[in-house]
Amino acid sequence: MLAEDKLLFICTRQNFLDTHKKNVLDLCNREKIDWERVYATARLHSVAPLIYLNLQKCSENGSIIPHNDDVANKFKLYLYTRKVLENKWEETLKEELAFFHQRFIDVMLIKGVALNALIYTHPWLVNKNDLDIIIRPGKETLTTNEENEIRKYIYSSRLKGIECDYFSHHDIHCSETLPIDFADIWSNAKKIHFLGYSVYVMSPEDMLLVACINSKRKRFFRLKSLFDIAEIINFYPDLNWEDFTRKAKKYRCNNLIYTALFVTKKTIGCNSPETVFKDLAVFPLRKLIIHLIIRYLNLHMSLTSLYPFLEENPIIRKTSLSLALPFAVFPWRHFWHKILLGPTKFCVGKISKIM
Repeated sequence: MLAEDKLLFICTRQNFLDTHKKNVLDLCNREKIDWERVYATARLHSVAPLIYLNLQKCSENGSIIPHNDDVANKFKLYLYTRKVLENKWEETLKEELAFFHQRFIDVMLIKGVALNALIYTHPWLVNKNDLDIIIRPGKETLTTNEENEIRKYIYSSRLKGIECDYFSHHDIHCSETLPIDFADIWSNAKKIHFLGYSVYVMSPEDMLLVACINSKRKRFFRLKSLFDIAEIINFYPDLNWEDFTRKAKKYRCNNLIYTALFVTKKTIGCNSPETVFKDLAVFPLRKLIIHLIIRYLNLHMSLTSLYPFLEENPIIRKTSLSLALPFAVFPWRHFWHKILLGPTKFCVGKISKIM
């Protein structure tokens, strides 16, 4: 593992303690740090503002980055840009919430926007490519005109960076390859007040499941995904792990959940109990394969190559060794599903069908 990657693992956390500061200083004294690589990797993994804030805490002079290095200015500019963009995201989301509130449509915040509302100390700490919400009508039936209006609005929302699905979400059920019980998710959700409107958020257990599923979509080593998993666990010390593992097995994603938690624990660290790994009941041979792949990737690949989404050539992305871990955790029936049915995306035409 590169020294820069070790530094990023240490800094990817909200609760940056003196022990973490000492670890960073010891690492910098022991090994030469390529600060340009630190910045580029942090930006690729959507955690650059968080990394910069924690690096500032490592020096009495304001930053551990050498003063003659232009990287500090790049971090500052990126941090300012994220703050401006987050303000725009907030205004866009307010418009969405106002539209649905006026039409008695329930809205559930999911993924990054839910963590904005509940867990992140600042919304601009990490980068979000879009905002994800799920909707459901608050009344029994909608008129044809209402359905058409909502359908058109959802399509227009995508142009503004809002991913809005009806009742479920394609990022969570992985294009219908996971049997996620969204009725159960809605029934366990709670209401909070956010940006002036009542919205739903998932239970801690469901929120963590979704974060782990999303980590698989990002090949397990994306720093923002690891950060989300660890922070959810830290924020909810009373999380019901028995219910969490029951749902993971019910949704047939226990291999995936095991891997996401294991990678998080071995990289940035998290407070998941050791018993959860046993309770997820991963078959011993598959567990061995998962451990061997993780060990190999940790030893022989950098964080940049583990998340090759800056590569313009799709062939490189599709042939990267970082794909080995996602392939190792999914049951073969999921691949047959994709081959036979092809990828499915949310269609707003499902509104009337599901209702």
